[in-house]
Amino acid sequence: MGERSEEHSTIPPDATPDVVGVPVDVRSRFEGNWCGGFEIAEVLADLDRVLSYRIRRVSDGETLPGTFPAEDIEWRGGGRL
Repeated sequence: MGERSEEHSTIPPDATPDVVGVPVDVRSRFEGNWCGGFEIAEVLADLDRVLSYRIRRVSDGETLPGTFPAEDIEWRGGGRL
């Protein structure tokens, strides 16, 4: 779960909805529970166009290391990416 080993590239803006800056909850990699206080920092796609996300902590603006798959991210209002 979590960081992927494949090479990533930023996908073109017209390929997905503009989600950068959208508030999200992220599944904790340690306990598996959902944590709030994050937003999408960047959307990435591997060579097969599988999406992953860089996440920013809102409280200090710090981008978390690694990437997160869509199943580990929920829109703040509910629903997965």
